[in-house]
Amino acid sequence: MGLLEFIENKNALVVDDQRVNRNAAKAALIELGFSQKRILIEKSISHAKASIDKLKPYIILTEYQIHDDFGLDLALMQREYVQDTDQKMFIVFTNSAEECAVADAAEEEIDAFILKPATEEKIIEYITRIVRQKINPSEYSSMLKQTKAALERKDFEKVLSFSAMAKFMADSPAMAHYYSGEAYRHKQKYDEALNSFNEGLRLKNHHYKCMTGNFYVYKDLKKVDEAYRAIAEIAKLFPLTPSLLRDAFILSIETINYKEVEHFFEKYLRQPRKPPELKHVVSHALLTGGKLLLKDGNIDKALDYLKRGAIISGRQTDYLSNVVKTLTDRKLTKECREFLAMFSHDEVSKDAIESARFRLQVQSEPDLDQVLRRARELIFAGIEDQYIFTTACELSVKLNQTKLLESIVYKAIAVFPEQRAVFVKYIDGK
Repeated sequence: MGLLEFIENKNALVVDDQRVNRNAAKAALIELGFSQKRILIEKSISHAKASIDKLKPYIILTEYQIHDDFGLDLALMQREYVQDTDQKMFIVFTNSAEECAVADAAEEEIDAFILKPATEEKIIEYITRIVRQKINPSEYSSMLKQTKAALERKDFEKVLSFSAMAKFMADSPAMAHYYSGEAYRHKQKYDEALNSFNEGLRLKNHHYKCMTGNFYVYKDLKKVDEAYRAIAEIAKLFPLTPSLLRDAFILSIETINYKEVEHFFEKYLRQPRKPPELKHVVSHALLTGGKLLLKDGNIDKALDYLKRGAIISGRQTDYLSNVVKTLTDRKLTKECREFLAMFSHDEVSKDAIESARFRLQVQSEPDLDQVLRRARELIFAGIEDQYIFTTACELSVKLNQTKLLESIVYKAIAVFPEQRAVFVKYIDGK
């Protein structure tokens, strides 16, 4: 296979906000044999993300960072549709030694980085070299390919054997240490796994795969503080996959770093795809963060979190009901009405809306007879909310409504049999 065979029928994507770099990359690709109709040029990474689904480029040349977006995000997207990594190419244009170090640490995701200025000649040189390496891989690359295949079929002994050989085939075999660490992690030999990942990090600082390997060890061991620190460090340097972002939200709550939810929320917004599970995790992380901010007395920030969570959840009934309960418990009646207005007025939400309205009535209605009357109406309309039953019992006792109390208690026991002892006490205490 030669260069022309490698690029045949492949689409290319160039992403850079500077015209001189876009023109140099386009000229290089045309010189190498690409037809213009197979080359897409974008000025921003956000536009490039939208184009990838349609174009599915196997060759991507991108700026390291444009505004708040990172080119490495595109590598994660490319991974979703490229099965054979020998058939793809990912090149990053960098502006500093620091960016070069990060790009170099994203081994396996990135084929090369080019320190600007990126001239047409330099781009041609790099692309030619990458293709040559893919067609005639080094002994080290070939061994890593065998190691990766063994890991995918869960032959961990072969992984350890192949990675041990690979370590002697390169000056900085960080990926070989990553694969041995993964084998140990799957064998639940966590000390050996950490040693392998850390050796890889010693050879190549901030090596992406080894950093994620350490994170998964701590996650497996349920060491939440260490896991949070590990994923926070990854997030400083690299884009997070939806799976890692999900873990970051959960850990920021579990370790009470709920103010970091804001940071991860910004990363969530930049995700090109937001699967339902991720939306659920993010909305509930914002809900939990909002509750904790309320405890700290930061009401404005808490409401901001709760509103964002409501929107991300798709204004789900369960989410909104939880918010209404939280706000009424804290007697934030005015704020609660705003969330009550977000409920969908359908059959599914009808009971939840009535329950939420009743909570508001308890907070704002001075006439206890009116509150009790409404509770009775809701109970005998078939709404099964323990809060309504409990409030009705308490007011029946307070207003000396013995017969009503008995009927409500008997109905409560039928609806909530596991709470029998709780409701019987209202009668026994009279």
